[in-house]
Amino acid sequence: MATGPLTSLGPWRNIESRLDSGLKGWRSRVEDFGRVAAVKERATGQAWTDDETFEGLLMAVLSNNAVWSRSERIRADLAELFSDFSLESYAEPAGR
Repeated sequence: MATGPLTSLGPWRNIESRLDSGLKGWRSRVEDFGRVAAVKERATGQAWTDDETFEGLLMAVLSNNAVWSRSERIRADLAELFSDFSLESYAEPAGR
């Protein structure tokens, strides 16, 4: 295993240890957010769907310079406002 700063697991293990001791349930919160599965899909070469891209860009813009937990708390509301992050549904004219 490489030991360079970008490939070493040491810093990540330290972060996990601190999260385990100070933020119970953090792993399930990360899993519930759905990004772990998305990262695994990307690692196997699967491309982002249009809806995933829409959600990612929207969340990036709305969370810019904000504490991420605030964005996390309103994610369900955002999904409702933005047609479950479906580009096709969101692009439909109102009243259809």
